[in-house]
Amino acid sequence: MNKGTPEYKHDQRLVEQLKSWAPNGEYEGGDEAHVLEAVGDLRRKGWLPDEIIMMLRNLEHVNPTLPENIALARMLDVRKKVTSRQEKA
Repeated sequence: MNKGTPEYKHDQRLVEQLKSWAPNGEYEGGDEAHVLEAVGDLRRKGWLPDEIIMMLRNLEHVNPTLPENIALARMLDVRKKVTSRQEKA
């Protein structure tokens, strides 16, 4: 993705916002590129910014201290809500 595009800038803002969920404000292993890719993928699938934040704040890269079973349950719940919203549209 071209760094000068509005989409890239939008995705980068969400990546920065997600850092607030990360310990010490940094992604585990410095894996910002992975998070940026995930943001762009969800955006292209029609997810809204708040939905993207709700989903990705549960990633191990973002919140490594969150127990996996809780993270997976939360992500499943978010995915169901997004799917429901998209089906109604």
